[in-house]
Amino acid sequence: MDTTPETSAAEYRTWADAPETRRAVARQWTAWEKWATQQSVPPLPAPPRSVAEYLAHLASGKRWAASSTAQALWAINRTHTAHGYAAPGHDPEVHAVLAGIRRKTPRAPKQQRPLTIEDFSRLPRTMLPPQTALAARNLALLLLGFAACLRRSELAALDVADISSVGTSLAVRIRTSKTDPTGTGAIVMVPASLRYPSCCPVRLLYAWLSLRTMTPGPLFLAFTGKHLVAPARRISPTVVDKLVKQAASTLGLDSRLYGSHSLRAGGATYLSRMGVTVQAIARHGRWRSLDMVLHYCRDDAYSAIAAVL
Repeated sequence: MDTTPETSAAEYRTWADAPETRRAVARQWTAWEKWATQQSVPPLPAPPRSVAEYLAHLASGKRWAASSTAQALWAINRTHTAHGYAAPGHDPEVHAVLAGIRRKTPRAPKQQRPLTIEDFSRLPRTMLPPQTALAARNLALLLLGFAACLRRSELAALDVADISSVGTSLAVRIRTSKTDPTGTGAIVMVPASLRYPSCCPVRLLYAWLSLRTMTPGPLFLAFTGKHLVAPARRISPTVVDKLVKQAASTLGLDSRLYGSHSLRAGGATYLSRMGVTVQAIARHGRWRSLDMVLHYCRDDAYSAIAAVL
C-alpha cells in the first residue's frame, strides 16, 4: 500500500517559480507589508490607490530606479493573484503612476561589464596552474562559466555527472535554468582552448577534478576559508558572484562594475569578436532573443564600420 502523502495544489504552486524568484517576491512583499502596516492599510487585498502611493514613495528614494519600482509592483501583483485577488497593477491609476515614474526618472539599465579572455590571462601567474584546491576550484568555475556562457545558478547547480568528455572537449549538461524551468535540459559543448592554453576551461576543470576526485555530487564544492566544507556542500550562486568580483579586484578593475553576469557577457563578447555568428552565440548561450546577443556585438559593429571608412 502506497503511504506517500499526497502533494497539495498549493505545494505545486510554490514549485512553479525558481528559488531566486520566490526569494525576490518574498523580499519585496515584506517591504510592502511593512509600509502598508505603517500606513494602516491592508496589504492583502490592497487598495490600488495605496499601492500607487507606495510606488511614489519608493520612487522618491535618491538611489531608487524605475525598474526597481516595477519589480516591487510585480511582487505585489504576483502575491495577490496567488491568493485569488485581482492584481492592483491592472488598475488604471497604478498603471499611470508607474508610467509617470518611468518617464520622470529614466535611467540606463545597469549592465555588468564583461570579463575578457585577456583579463583572465592576466590573473596572477601563481594561480596558473592552480597551487591550491581553492584556487583550482575558482579558476575552473570562472573559465567554465566564461566559455559556456553560464548563469551563476547554472554553475552552482552542476554535478560531476553533468560533465563528460567528447574528444578534447567537454559536454556540459544543464539540467534546468532560468529559461528552462521545467527541466527539458540542454548540452553545451566547451572545446579546449589552443589560443589561450593557460586559460583553457577543459584543462582547468580537470585540474580541479584531480583534487576534488570524481566522487558523485556537486561539481563545485563550498569552502570555508581554504578548506572544503564537510560534509560536502555545493557552492552557492551568491559566492559565484563574489568570486567574479574578487577576480576583477585582483586584476585592478572596479569590482562594483562586475558580477556573475560578467562571465556570460564576457563569453558572448569574445565569441562575437572572433567572428562567431549571432545565431550561433544565441544557441551556445541559450538566449531566446537575438537582441540580447546583439548587445554584446556593439563594439564589433563599430570596428567593422571603421575598417571600411
